[in-house]
Amino acid sequence: FGEPIPGAQGEPAQMSHYPTPGLVLWGTVGDGPIRAIRQASNGVAYCVSGSSVYSLSAPTSSIGSITPGLHGPVSMTDNGLDLVIVDGTSSGWTVNLASGSFAQIIDPGAVFSGGTRVDYADTYFVFNRPGTPQFYISDSLATTFDPLWFANKEATADNLVVAVVAKREIWLLGERSSEVWNDTGAADFPWAIVPNVLIPHGCVAKFSPCEVDNAVLWLSRDRNGQGIVVSGAGYEAKRVSTYAIEAEFTTYARIDDAIGWSYQLGGHQFYVLSFPTIDKTW
Repeated sequence: FGEPIPGAQGEPAQMSHYPTPGLVLWGTVGDGPIRAIRQASNGVAYCVSGSSVYSLSAPTSSIGSITPGLHGPVSMTDNGLDLVIVDGTSSGWTVNLASGSFAQIIDPGAVFSGGTRVDYADTYFVFNRPGTPQFYISDSLATTFDPLWFANKEATADNLVVAVVAKREIWLLGERSSEVWNDTGAADFPWAIVPNVLIPHGCVAKFSPCEVDNAVLWLSRDRNGQGIVVSGAGYEAKRVSTYAIEAEFTTYARIDDAIGWSYQLGGHQFYVLSFPTIDKTW
């Protein structure tokens, strides 16, 4: 915590350093680690602790289990009817928001193949298909799947890392480049690539993307290097990290495990980037 530097000392600028808020223990849920917490549109918060899924409505209760033995982040979102959970495997699960019932997604057509992240846009759940250039969507307001409703990241040949929704558009963040798709309403597949848009920044850490105030922020990688934090808005990626922070990142044993999230405080939006291996957060 600092105070303004007296101008008489000849400093070029006056500044103050303020601490970020601390933490207050809310409760203990399961055996941990806490892999995701999300408040659904029905007002109930859901938590994944270890391999167990909890409803945090009073009293807190365990409602089901997901893939055992994993500890990485989990993604959750809902469409007003069902909450969908994915953990990076080929499996997925739903929580019915009306009844609270928990179930694994069973797709007879074998279209559903899990995902690193699930997002929601224009009544559709959106998933990436890990290890491929593909993303796919659910039927409208449903957890069923049309065998033809998938597409490839097509502007370049790199695989898709993660799909993120912002401003009703899908940002497909690849290994070396990214592109944007919007909803055209076509009957055969509702989404199409936005013409003449190619963003020369891919994503080095699949859990780093976060939608903040209608922009997507992530830790980037391209053909020249990696470790720059960029903000995607207006079909461009703007560098938001500094040389000093980027130099710090180069000292880390790994950066591909970075986890991004956001919060709001005092009218300001914050993007947070945590590195579990090195145990540092910016």
